Amino acid sequence: MSMYRGKLFVVVGPSGSGKDSLIHYAKEYLQGKYPIIFPRRYITRHKEPTREDHIPLSKDEFQNLIKENKFAMYWESYGNYYGIGEEIEFLLSNGISVVINSSREYLVQIESQKLYPKLYPDFRVIYVEANPGVVKQRLKNRNEDKIKERLERANMFKDIDYLILKRIDNTRDIEITGRKFVEFLMEESIF
Repeated sequence: MSMYRGKLFVVVGPSGSGKDSLIHYAKEYLQGKYPIIFPRRYITRHKEPTREDHIPLSKDEFQNLIKENKFAMYWESYGNYYGIGEEIEFLLSNGISVVINSSREYLVQIESQKLYPKLYPDFRVIYVEANPGVVKQRLKNRNEDKIKERLERANMFKDIDYLILKRIDNTRDIEITGRKFVEFLMEESIF
């Protein structure tokens, strides 16, 4: 067991801000060279080639994993359930940093219950944002449903501003933004 605890990086932001793209960039860039892990999420939707690589589950399968305490955290958004496996606790306690794509709404919920300081004292919130016109085009490009609702929600959750350690504007080229993201992960992690 490491004498250092890994950091939990919680990446949040509006739909279409490019969270998955940044996480994919960092995962490819780091390629296991550093003790930073990007666990796949469990999601109650089918796999699609243009979307995040996740572990698809039915809603019944997801509920069974909740009953078996197999998730470190889970939430619901836009009619789907999302979960992060319990294995992140083992990784963090062994000095490995973990980067997850989460929900602003879930962050507000667990912060109001003061769960993060208890469970994950070293969490770091990274807020990804982009120009509204760029976000709208990204949502259209991936044939997203509820575009208007997603754009309206982009301006919500101002209550979590005090939790945000780093803001990343992901309007520009992924090489520029991705490098900034990777640099932040490496600066904040202990190796």
